[in-house]
Amino acid sequence: MSADYQPIELPLPELETVRLADVESRAIEWMWPDRIAFGRLCLLCGDPGVGKSMLTCALAAAVTTGAVLPGGVRQAPANVVILSAEDSPEDTIRPRIESMGGDLERVRVVTGVRRDGEPGGYFSLADDLAALERELEREPAALLIVDPLDAYVGTAIDTHRSAAIRSLLGPLAERTGVAVIAVQHLSKGSRDRPIYRPQGSIAYLAAARTALLVATDPERPDSPTRHVVGLKSNLGPPPAPLRFSVEGGAFGWLAGESAITAEALLAGPANESDRSALTEAEDVLRQILADGPRLAGDALREGVAAGISERTMQRARQLLGVVTRKRGLTGWEWTLPLSPEVKMPEGATVQKSGAFTSGSGAFEGAKPEGAKSLSGSEDAKRETYPARLGVRARKTPSGPSAIPTHWPDGTPYSLNRPLPAPIPATQPGARRSWDA
Repeated sequence: MSADYQPIELPLPELETVRLADVESRAIEWMWPDRIAFGRLCLLCGDPGVGKSMLTCALAAAVTTGAVLPGGVRQAPANVVILSAEDSPEDTIRPRIESMGGDLERVRVVTGVRRDGEPGGYFSLADDLAALERELEREPAALLIVDPLDAYVGTAIDTHRSAAIRSLLGPLAERTGVAVIAVQHLSKGSRDRPIYRPQGSIAYLAAARTALLVATDPERPDSPTRHVVGLKSNLGPPPAPLRFSVEGGAFGWLAGESAITAEALLAGPANESDRSALTEAEDVLRQILADGPRLAGDALREGVAAGISERTMQRARQLLGVVTRKRGLTGWEWTLPLSPEVKMPEGATVQKSGAFTSGSGAFEGAKPEGAKSLSGSEDAKRETYPARLGVRARKTPSGPSAIPTHWPDGTPYSLNRPLPAPIPATQPGARRSWDA
């Protein structure tokens, strides 16, 4: 070794830290409260054909027009970017969003990547993330939909490493503020816990800050009703389960929240003896709740007295979509959801999809004779039938949606009572009786 040789001393790594006292607190900004946040990744999971892509189109339509989502708040119209490997823009994506009233000028679909001047390259998150970020900087968007995520990951990414998956879309969302929905199919089998059911490794779910499940009821697989329940949330409380319908190619939100769980939705169908017991339990629970809200403990005791086990009563509660809420210090209260059998009178308003509007959702059912489609001002579109009946209601803890409690004359709200004639929507306090 030469006498003139001097070893080079490299600086040792040093940690970068910040004192919490110097950190400015910032609230989570929600695109859809408790479900999808701006600047964060949400995983939307479900079996093929269950309606995941239909739901993402409904969300895109709402974002482009500023429409209020169930349990959400009105926001300014914004842009949407869609990566779709399974649906064609011409015959699927545009017709769906257009039929839902979305603003097509605000929706961009990525059809490929131009590399070295050559068009038609296939988009890859591993290779083209920088190009996607430049597109979002050039024309900002509030929502980015990746459907499905697996189609764009490529082989260069280790899908079993959370850090590798998180590096794909998490930093992009944080830097641009876009809410990212990544669609993922479910793996086969019904024995795993719900959080292990998204296809691929657990790294996908670990990277997402929130995750939603879209599924049909295993006891009613042919029903057009779909359930949206929370699988995971690192940002807030678990969201209340919601429902929508897909029938004849038409999408519609269904009224009310339900108490069904991801475990119940992913469980296999019951055998014949269990199904018979569940049917009986549903009938008993309908009778118990027919006259209005009941304390959960009282309802369970009456069910057990009728020969139904408590476990079966709880299962029936989930299948019926019974709404649960805390009632002061007295315990939990059960209420039947708004009935899909409600018949609307002449002059009621109905969404273009054919589902009757209700504060944060819609009634199922055919359009009644004489009903008219929604049109005109946003205020007119937000009119709710229960409000026009003068029904008093309580807000649910999860948001602005409400559960009816009393008729205008002070008697408890009951689905069995004949519907009175609607009061004029212009009557003072008509809408406030539902929203307040």
